[in-house]
Amino acid sequence: MIQNAPQSFMRRNCLMILKIAVFILFCSLSSTQSQAQKGELIFCDSVTASGQAIGEMQSLIMDPGGYTVKLYYKSSTGQLNTRKVKITFEKLVKSAFQKFDEISFFCEPKQSGIVNDFHVTKSGDYRIRYYDYDNQLMADEILSVSDAMQESDSQHETNVVALAADSVHSTQILFSDGLSGDNTTQNTEFSFRATRGKLYLHIEPFDATSPSRIVDIWKKEGEEYSRFVTSTTVKFSPENSQGVAAVNFPEPAAYKVTLYSTENILITTSFVELK
Repeated sequence: MIQNAPQSFMRRNCLMILKIAVFILFCSLSSTQSQAQKGELIFCDSVTASGQAIGEMQSLIMDPGGYTVKLYYKSSTGQLNTRKVKITFEKLVKSAFQKFDEISFFCEPKQSGIVNDFHVTKSGDYRIRYYDYDNQLMADEILSVSDAMQESDSQHETNVVALAADSVHSTQILFSDGLSGDNTTQNTEFSFRATRGKLYLHIEPFDATSPSRIVDIWKKEGEEYSRFVTSTTVKFSPENSQGVAAVNFPEPAAYKVTLYSTENILITTSFVELK
């Protein structure tokens, strides 16, 4: 028994060293997983080999056969820092988003971005969320999809396409606290006390031959833009290459602003917050 004591002691030491090594390795892997940072999720038509998004969009006018959108997630640090990514797909039903699909896959932690396909077949508002290995949120974006209006063969004598005059891939809404030349600030965050809820919407490009647009406003409650505020037909005034109109927001909150043509065709969606 005495002769075997040193060997027993050595075995216990080896086991202890092995456990410590496994623990250190586990901590190292866990640390790598927890380093995943929030990045940017871009909806687009395609992505080049150099990582450039082509045809970026926040909203989409969909053909009858559906449309395949590229989901391009870009890390803010240049590396994903996670071995696994989960993507959830939700659709706005009445006043809340409901999940209808989810995918998970392993990836290289040192790569800077991921590209996935999302085939849309029905109109509506979709929320796409990316999570890392530890189920921490990496990105959260909303894509608004509407159906293209179909025209009959006898309705028009010329080849007029029944879409909004504004291009859904290029139109954007800019917000300001005043008209140009008044030391205005174009931003997505404003002081409610300073503006009293009145903001100016600038849309570009702008077709001045049909200056009216429908503006829908939704208020964010919790994590959802779930409270409908108003739908108003607004006449925009031309200013350089933009159209400008004043819109009132009722209280300090985050809002989703959706722009339609007077034929109820979706043009684009943007977001603004009054504090």
